[in-house]
Amino acid sequence: MIQCPGGCLTLYDWGSNTASRTKFWSGEELRCYLEGRINRIQSIVVTHHHFDHYGLLSRTFPSNKVELTGLRNIYVSCSLKKKSSLETWVNAIRKTFKDAKLKNNKLMLPNVQPIKRKGKPNSVAGQPCGPNDHPCQTLEICPEKDEVGVTVLAANMGGCDKTPNADSIVTKLTFGDLSILLSGDFEGVGPQAMVTHYKDDNTKPLETKVYHVAHHGASSQANKEDWLKLISPEAVVSSGDPWYQYRHPRCKMIKRLLQMDPVSLCEPEGKDDKTKCPDGTSKQSSYTCGNEKNIVPSTSTIDNNKYAIYTTTPGEQKMNLIHVTSTNDEGGWKITYENMDQIKNKEADDKDKTPDGEGED
Repeated sequence: MIQCPGGCLTLYDWGSNTASRTKFWSGEELRCYLEGRINRIQSIVVTHHHFDHYGLLSRTFPSNKVELTGLRNIYVSCSLKKKSSLETWVNAIRKTFKDAKLKNNKLMLPNVQPIKRKGKPNSVAGQPCGPNDHPCQTLEICPEKDEVGVTVLAANMGGCDKTPNADSIVTKLTFGDLSILLSGDFEGVGPQAMVTHYKDDNTKPLETKVYHVAHHGASSQANKEDWLKLISPEAVVSSGDPWYQYRHPRCKMIKRLLQMDPVSLCEPEGKDDKTKCPDGTSKQSSYTCGNEKNIVPSTSTIDNNKYAIYTTTPGEQKMNLIHVTSTNDEGGWKITYENMDQIKNKEADDKDKTPDGEGED
């Protein structure tokens, strides 16, 4: 979730592959987390057409309710896939709004916006853009007055046919000194084209402070060394579950990053090799990654995290909520995280403190 300085929200790849794991977010928990803020959601971005990148939308927002009243755009790579559960939800939401608009003229129908080439009146959905001298259109994530830079670096690079991961929308956000690269499941021909196009570009358009690793931290077709070198992140964030069948993030990917000896937000300090982070940044002391399929055990836990690596699943059946925040201090920024158990316990405590007869709606 992206929150603009003025309070507008964008949901980016609001999905999960399963609801069967007890620690995963449920629709009800997400509604609790968003309580009082649903009408601030201005945009939804679906980087590519895989269920784990949009599957929580229908669980969080029932299509028969008029509550996403601030929603203006739903951005997708290629075009809205026919007969997908995403298309079903979008069409149902639009119908609900259309029916409600008969009673309330001020309601606006959310638009479906396939990413196209910038400044091309005849551009059609599905054409590749970015590293081919055809810039992509931008995303309207924050109001102009918020001074947040939004650049779509690539989209539709897989040809919108059989490789949805390569079609992922790759977006760079900048605000002050903070920059974040969001890349969906970008892999294969997409990153290869980016590396070829930008490897000699002195403006370093891919270089970023925080990298939300592609494809949850996969290592075979994504996050290759030449790609990571162009990004040169100071911190990485991975949303994946190494106990799930794909074992993301992969240890091989993290090893590849560390072998580059990157400049890190958190650096080892002193003879005892302890790691120091900037004020306000909390260090994730350990993380778990997945080994290759022929290696036993299937996962490895790193207890001394010497680099700024943040994962949503630090331990089995445990989850972190990670915050990357501008500090408004001369462009400064920080990373913090909360354990999901703490969040749930706090919500339960708050509910227990609600006086009888209040908050029942």
